Amino acid sequence: MKFLFGSGRLCLDFARTVRVRHGDAIEGLASTAELARWCVEAGIAPPLEAGCLSHKDVADARALREAIYEVIKARSADRRPPTNTVERIDEWAAHVPPTPRLAAGGKKVIWSASNPFTAFLSFLARDAIDLAASSQIARVRECADEQCTSLFLDLSRAGRRRWCSEMPCANRHKVRNYRAKRNAEPQTSRS
Repeated sequence: MKFLFGSGRLCLDFARTVRVRHGDAIEGLASTAELARWCVEAGIAPPLEAGCLSHKDVADARALREAIYEVIKARSADRRPPTNTVERIDEWAAHVPPTPRLAAGGKKVIWSASNPFTAFLSFLARDAIDLAASSQIARVRECADEQCTSLFLDLSRAGRRRWCSEMPCANRHKVRNYRAKRNAEPQTSRS
């Protein structure tokens, strides 16, 4: 699976590691290798090696991801999130997050942590807490594409963004509209 970034917050990008939540979900964190790859692509923690991760780590990451999704979705709808999901996020946030430092030249961030996996989940939990308690929560949207359930932060000036990304969600919508319009036009026969 190609991981998608650009939702406006890293915790929302993490929640996007599941696509199409209703029906047949597409799981992006099915293995230790995929979890390690997401961490590297996100660039927020010391690189995780798939060999250093366990199936329990994958299960913990997926449980945190679902808690983040539930809390952010509830808060964006101005509903009270389930207590158990809030507690799961709070538990991970209590761990020591990764420490950023500037590399030589000051152009690159290097992350360090004594326990990279725990620090990685702590960072994501803290980002979710920050978003859930901020005024930006009112700008969290769910993608308008019926095949996508991704949440994103709408930072557009008008606040009317509809899709999590132009590719593929907005394009899929445009293609459906084009085909529906083309099929609704009367057929002309050529002589």
